[in-house]
Amino acid sequence: MEILQDELTNDVALAITDFVKEEDLEERKKIWDNSISYLQSVIGA
Repeated sequence: MEILQDELTNDVALAITDFVKEEDLEERKKIWDNSISYLQSVIGA
């Protein structure tokens, strides 16, 4: 995990790197998609 801040706009982003076995890739994508959808609903984005 890494927190990035744009020097010009001061926007802040969280960069996350995840590693997964090839056979688990589709399941992991679904988990991430669901997690991001939940996060957006919580923060009102």
